[in-house]
Amino acid sequence: MTPVIRGQRLGRRTVPGMQMHTDFRRAARDDIFSKLDIKRVDGHFIIGQIDRFEAILFAKLLKTRKIARILRGDAVMFLPEVVTLCINRDEKCGIMHENVLRPYVSVHGRAIQRFSQSARSPRIGTLILDEEQSMTPETLSPGQQNPARILVIKLRHHGDMLLITPLINALKQQYPAARVDVLLYAETRDMLAANPEINQIYAIDRSWKKQGKRHQLKMEWQLIRNLRQQRYDMVLNLADQWPSAIISKLTGAPTRIGFDFPKRRHPFWRYCHTALASTQQHNQLHTVQQNLSILAPLGLEINDAPARMGYSESDWTTSRSLLPDGFQENYIVIQPTSRWFFKCWREERMSALINALSAEGYAVVLTSGPDAKEKQMVENIISGCPQARLHSLAGQLTLRQLAAVIDHARLFIGVDSVPMHMAAALGTPLVALFGPSKLTFWRPWQAKGEVIWAGEFGPLPDPDDINTNTEERYLDLIPTDAVIAAAKKVLA
Repeated sequence: MTPVIRGQRLGRRTVPGMQMHTDFRRAARDDIFSKLDIKRVDGHFIIGQIDRFEAILFAKLLKTRKIARILRGDAVMFLPEVVTLCINRDEKCGIMHENVLRPYVSVHGRAIQRFSQSARSPRIGTLILDEEQSMTPETLSPGQQNPARILVIKLRHHGDMLLITPLINALKQQYPAARVDVLLYAETRDMLAANPEINQIYAIDRSWKKQGKRHQLKMEWQLIRNLRQQRYDMVLNLADQWPSAIISKLTGAPTRIGFDFPKRRHPFWRYCHTALASTQQHNQLHTVQQNLSILAPLGLEINDAPARMGYSESDWTTSRSLLPDGFQENYIVIQPTSRWFFKCWREERMSALINALSAEGYAVVLTSGPDAKEKQMVENIISGCPQARLHSLAGQLTLRQLAAVIDHARLFIGVDSVPMHMAAALGTPLVALFGPSKLTFWRPWQAKGEVIWAGEFGPLPDPDDINTNTEERYLDLIPTDAVIAAAKKVLA
């Protein structure tokens, strides 16, 4: 009986992140064709050497009756890194490597059947991917790693982006001559735009999809081509999304390290990376240390590196012009808001804090994001401080301008939010208020000052059980006097 290799279809219905579109196919096909030397010999199309991922794309993208769509499912894993593809007039595909003909295969539904096999070729029809081995985190083979070009991928929120800067610093310390680039979401670019250790920032703009699928695929394909042209030596994929794995593979980098996320223990995730770093200890590590652990497959154990938040001189000039006379020095920045209000302290208590600081002679600058709810919260706080020396910049600053204001402040007081992490990275003394957040993961990294956790004053729900849209203010467990005392201690 002819052995049958069954695998998952590499179509968009079964493998996450893989979507094909007519224009995308055309662009991808033209890109691959530009590199291939295609010859016709005795009714066969002989195609020059390409890597196995391009072989998959080639077989998927071509649309003629004479060429079968092949290489689906786990059979992909059986291909060598470099293959020569031979497609004949009978819609069968031969895979040749080192002039040895591999079995002809043909597609019938979702099954891939093995046909005649050369006596000289190794037997692949009965190969089975050892899932346990393939999903085990591994260390790259020993040898001097000296990458000239490195790409770091992280597709998350603003605070997450700031917390990859210790990894970037560690890379520059380990490989001083290397150029380090970053791929991120476009809206988070400001967090890293002024970081001198970063050579180039590439971005995925989530607004592309709003302009239609055709535009989105066009822009994504252009991004992939740009990344391939950089010829990276190493890709460090910190993200857990499927597109990040596919992009890692498509860069063509010889070293591609990702994380062994439990939810991504899938052959395709493993296939997209050359090594996976363990996540077994992540529940005990700060987010910065989790990011640094991706270096473990390189034999590097780094647990400590500084975060960095940059801004330009023009950012400070603009910000300073928004401050009233007498506020340029010796002021305190208070950021009372977060995009999730369950992380916020009650307005009345924040007003009492401001009144106490003002009575001590300190000027207070209030900041917030541009969201209408956040600005309304700031207005409510201001209404409780009629006599305080107070100025509001709520919703008026870019992230880098806010960084400049925080950097020149005497003290920062805030809740678990991006500005708190910015203050820690800038080295500004702080008082941070935490509620039901995972303190192990998100406490300010290498901060100077005090962290006040609401759990020290009463019971808190498990962070994973929180409804982020709740009206509950869990920080209300923190007494006003405790925050005033902490502020005076840091200011002393």
